[in-house]
Amino acid sequence: MAKKSAISGEYIITQEDNGSIRVCQIFDNVIGSLRAAAAAVKFAYDKNWNTQQFGNKLVKEFGDGVTANIDEYTIVRRGNGSIESYRVHGNTIKVLREIGENAGYPYQDGWNTRQYGSRLIDHVNGDMDPADDEPVEDGLVIDPAMTVQQLSDAFKALFGGHLRIKKGNRRCDAFRSSTDGVEHEVLDATLSEIGCTAGGVFSGDLTVGEFVKKAKEECGLSVVVATNDDWVAALDGFTLDFVGQIPNNTTKQKMQEILDR
Repeated sequence: MAKKSAISGEYIITQEDNGSIRVCQIFDNVIGSLRAAAAAVKFAYDKNWNTQQFGNKLVKEFGDGVTANIDEYTIVRRGNGSIESYRVHGNTIKVLREIGENAGYPYQDGWNTRQYGSRLIDHVNGDMDPADDEPVEDGLVIDPAMTVQQLSDAFKALFGGHLRIKKGNRRCDAFRSSTDGVEHEVLDATLSEIGCTAGGVFSGDLTVGEFVKKAKEECGLSVVVATNDDWVAALDGFTLDFVGQIPNNTTKQKMQEILDR
């Protein structure tokens, strides 16, 4: 579900119910996007192919003959044979800055992705209120009085992904053991009872590595950020806002490929 959205040129900017920002680009220059998608996966193509030939090759090679997901691109073959393409941008703040410059609403220092994306949607829709430019602290709240369950749920709602909350080497969050498949219930405790000494607010623009370090240094809380299915820990270079987009059953190598785009 979406809280609000705006269309600016080829771009659809959406703020989801959890506050995260998503930018989808629907291409007018479809063949140019097909070339970009092919280049992302080093797929050799004939420069003389037209849009339908090129699109058919890609959906057959990388999809089911109708749809293919290639890097950040989705290629669709419609029933009449026409080809459509769109891209969900992984580097959200970068594309927001580009859209904002063209829309006459440039980025200002101190805004995170959610703040800028929300303001940009309002600007494009003509709904701006001058008060909206006042800085607002936004992000994941950690408070020693919270329970382990409340923090786990809050992280999932804001960012997707799974937050492993630890006391020493012991996991306090609900999880399924990777060794024997046993389900472990969430520890019935407040964060203060497992070592959290102070609160804080953590922006979705923080990388996983930055968040883990700050949670430990500022709050005394040991955490690990994992993928949605808790399959593997997310690499340090991902922003918190991107963690929910990491595919299930992924590997460290596949995650590194996403980071290296």
